[in-house]
Amino acid sequence: MFLNFLKSLFLACPFLLPTLAISSVTANNSAKVVSIIDGDTIEVLQDRRIVRIRLIGIDCPERGQAYGKKAKQAAATLIYGKDVTLDRYGVDRYGRTLADVMLTDGTNINHKLVKEGWCWWYRKYSPANSELQRLEQEARDAKKGLWIDPSPTPPWIYRKTRHGQRLNQSDLVPLRHNSISHQILAASINSQPSHEPFKRPMCEAFRSACLSRQSNPWTYPLSFGMVA
Repeated sequence: MFLNFLKSLFLACPFLLPTLAISSVTANNSAKVVSIIDGDTIEVLQDRRIVRIRLIGIDCPERGQAYGKKAKQAAATLIYGKDVTLDRYGVDRYGRTLADVMLTDGTNINHKLVKEGWCWWYRKYSPANSELQRLEQEARDAKKGLWIDPSPTPPWIYRKTRHGQRLNQSDLVPLRHNSISHQILAASINSQPSHEPFKRPMCEAFRSACLSRQSNPWTYPLSFGMVA
């Protein structure tokens, strides 16, 4: 009976169907930012429920990491309390919605945070995003945000070292291949026994580099010496 009603409505007013469809999509993607978890993770209010959003394609410094608070503040300044539109790309393994977050004026917040130097282009999960690649390179060249530091630590390396996880060659992507840091890190990774997680530096040169920074080489062996 309801289907018959819709058919009758469409036949009488065919111009209403596209309007209804567009309104539905817009309403589903509209939200209000109610919380900033960190630079790349927020919570929005949508359809009377809280949804956690992971900004896709970018990786900001973690809480407790250098520039983590500043990245969070940058995100808050841009979008906290504001109406946004979400371009969704599915859900990650933590249940967070992956999305580009857009302001009502069309500003892409994912891009904006990278442009201002508060996030890295997350190469591992968005390897073909040439726009994020360009924006990061421009921020690096201009020494914006975290790039004022000549050797910032990529967040994915920071997370792995905190949890004692094994590193692999993909972690070297943002480092210059001819840099001393790249050579030390590569040597350390290559010297790992296949059965042993990378928890301690296996390279004496790398251990010396850590000590020269007055760090604890056994706890955070890769937190220093990264050359962007």
